[in-house]
Amino acid sequence: MRAGRVVPQLRGTTLFFAMALNDLRCPIEQSEQFYMTLKMMGHIPVEFVRDPGAWHVGTAKPAQYVEYWKIMLDWFQKFVEIRPEEYEEEKYS
Repeated sequence: MRAGRVVPQLRGTTLFFAMALNDLRCPIEQSEQFYMTLKMMGHIPVEFVRDPGAWHVGTAKPAQYVEYWKIMLDWFQKFVEIRPEEYEEEKYS
């Protein structure tokens, strides 16, 4: 699928790419190309994170795992409106 066809459908959303450099199943090149295309077009907030010690299903060291989740949490806090009132226990009791 060409980026020109996908981009109009992505307007109003954000994208976060988290790629493992040691992943032999999913090469990083296509994700990098898609990221660069979106970044150059400038219509969509996009971030790309490379995890140097990670493979397809995880990271090599616990510190990397924690850092990955900090980055992911920062992304969500930046772009997702959190409404605690929607998650009150009374609604789910």
